[in-house]
Amino acid sequence: MSKEIQGTPAQIRALLKKLKENAATEIPELGELETVPATTEGLFQRPTKVSTLKSMGEFDPKKFTPISVAQFPDGRQHTYDGDHRRHLWGMTYGYDTMIPAYIKEVDSEAEYHRLFASANRKDRKNLSPDEIFFHEYHGNVPEAVVDGKKLNQCGVCIKGSPDGGTVGPPKQPQVSIGGFRKSLQYDISNVVHAVATIKSAWSKDTRIQTELLSALALLFKTYPVLISVRQGAKIPTEFRGWFADHLYISPQKLKAREWKTRGGNVHHKATESVALGILKEFLSVSLPGGSSSKGKSLKQNLLKKLMESE
Repeated sequence: MSKEIQGTPAQIRALLKKLKENAATEIPELGELETVPATTEGLFQRPTKVSTLKSMGEFDPKKFTPISVAQFPDGRQHTYDGDHRRHLWGMTYGYDTMIPAYIKEVDSEAEYHRLFASANRKDRKNLSPDEIFFHEYHGNVPEAVVDGKKLNQCGVCIKGSPDGGTVGPPKQPQVSIGGFRKSLQYDISNVVHAVATIKSAWSKDTRIQTELLSALALLFKTYPVLISVRQGAKIPTEFRGWFADHLYISPQKLKAREWKTRGGNVHHKATESVALGILKEFLSVSLPGGSSSKGKSLKQNLLKKLMESE
């Protein structure tokens, strides 16, 4: 490693500015370096896969970095960073040994989850946005708490830990936090209807395909008549019946792919393409008792204009 940073003055200034903006008000402390039992687990952890342990290479004690452990007021200790290293240590020396660890005192489980999210946010293997969101939610990070309420409102959940931790109703289908947040741009009321519509066709699925979720939310935002509850309205009744009774024979992912192709598969317009594909297929079917003029109420050019926009 060179003594001086290699790069242009502008690059160095930009990095310095970014670091200063994101820095905590106080220099963070690692905590006291002590030892803890190698069995010290996290409250909720990400999956510990043998493939990841193998990819880390042979265990070399000369290169070992102490794990990070939170100590609660009642004396409990839980790892919040270094669980893979903990397992490598335990498999090498035995889980009945003591492992070097930085001990940091915390006041609550919320603080523990914030530490976990902060320590594992970037440049860590196998850490997904869902896992980060899970710990931010339990750490009372405002944005995550708001989205947690929306998950409950929509009847879906995020799985953040193989230990059974979820945000949202645990028995409801899972979504990815990135896809769920994208769908919310089309208004949460439309996402609620989109979730219910998907469940009506794939009632046994444990996951909801978020590209399909966003597409339906966009479709309902563009054509409110599809979710109208007005008595005697034929179009929403026909749409609900068609979706619930005729699509379940194909997996969500396959149908989404088919609809994307049918909708033109426009580059950078995946959601719009899927939505248009759904609309085209619905307009092409004729069900007993259905609307004879739904094409007039569901004009395709409304979606096509969205696909042509930047």
